Amino acid sequence: MHDNQGTNRLAARLALAGIKRRRAAGATHVSYSALNRKLRGDRPLSAADAQRLNQLAVRGHPAPKESP
Repeated sequence: MHDNQGTNRLAARLALAGIKRRRAAGATHVSYSALNRKLRGDRPLSAADAQRLNQLAVRGHPAPKESP
């Protein structure tokens, strides 16, 4: 069993903000199914992806990617 309380809250934040998972997947540059696996806790969610999804939920659009 996975400890996915954080991803559950993140998924809820996105839903409450009216952000569809397909849009969230595009914002993190992963496939829709990969995002679902990450939000279910089947795959690890990187800190960078979690931050981008949080910003998407708060702002309604993703923050720009950092340049190397």
